[in-house]
Amino acid sequence: MGEEPAEMKGDSEQAAEPDVAIKPAPPVSLSLDSKQMRYFGFTLGALLNLSGIVGLAAVYRDFSFQQFVIGMSLIVIGILTMMAAKIRYKGGLLSIIGVVLSFFGLIAISVEIDSIIGSTQKSVYAGLALGIILILTGIILLRLGHRRHLRLARQGHGNKS
Repeated sequence: MGEEPAEMKGDSEQAAEPDVAIKPAPPVSLSLDSKQMRYFGFTLGALLNLSGIVGLAAVYRDFSFQQFVIGMSLIVIGILTMMAAKIRYKGGLLSIIGVVLSFFGLIAISVEIDSIIGSTQKSVYAGLALGIILILTGIILLRLGHRRHLRLARQGHGNKS
């Protein structure tokens, strides 16, 4: 009789298993490259724009320099967020933190300017210094995030608009 099939052989003789390459899972990325993150970017940008428009509408009733700066900043950040989602910007967490710090720096400076306009002037130097430090730190982080984006674009993870 000939050779027995592999199923019928005893446990002592194991059948050779086919070579199956197991692919590792792709790393989790918070860049705006995936479809879900792009939709999130567009939605977040639209919500920021809406919040900015509502903030500007409140300025027309009772002018406040601080409200004007916050409303305009939210609109600009919303537009930039939507543009970043469209071009699949890969600045990462450094860019996000840079934008947030710059936004808070603008708010700190606008609060001080509002207190000067309203003549409730206290010591404005601390608020202005804080605002300038936050803005400069935000700009540095934005620059580092943009370097990351450029490095990834050169490595072949470029924009697929």
